[in-house]
Amino acid sequence: MTMIPATSHDKQRPRLTRRYAGRLRSVSLLLLVAIASCTAREPENTVTVLELRTTGSRTAFMPDSISAPAGSTVILRLINDGEIPHNVVVVLDKEAVQPIVLAAYKAIKTEYVPEGFEEQILAATPLVYSGQTAEISFVMPEPGAYTFVCVFPTHGKTMRGTLVSL
Repeated sequence: MTMIPATSHDKQRPRLTRRYAGRLRSVSLLLLVAIASCTAREPENTVTVLELRTTGSRTAFMPDSISAPAGSTVILRLINDGEIPHNVVVVLDKEAVQPIVLAAYKAIKTEYVPEGFEEQILAATPLVYSGQTAEISFVMPEPGAYTFVCVFPTHGKTMRGTLVSL
């Protein structure tokens, strides 16, 4: 039986630890990536129904903030319990909101949803008159905050809200 002096054994140990430390880190990183990919899945066939309501002669949406998971199918319902017509336009690009609102004044034939903004508009309802309800459906975009607005003339200044994609 050969005895290894303690000093010799102690010198080898750090070298072995360094040699396998890189491999251990690599295996740990792969395990973390595998676990994250299993838990971070996009919603599968998730349908979220969101409701916006208007009342009286107010030019405001209730609620003024709504949310749904990114990638889910959204059914957005506008219920007009008010006295005047409204619509909802969901805008993808915050910078496009004001140009869309201004262009809506001339878009009578398309119920005030202006043409030429298809790239910036995610979805839009037709005009919804007093006592009516309209629904639109769309796939929720990537996580972020998006503006929805009524583009019926003069409503776009104050009748806005936020759609949050989670």
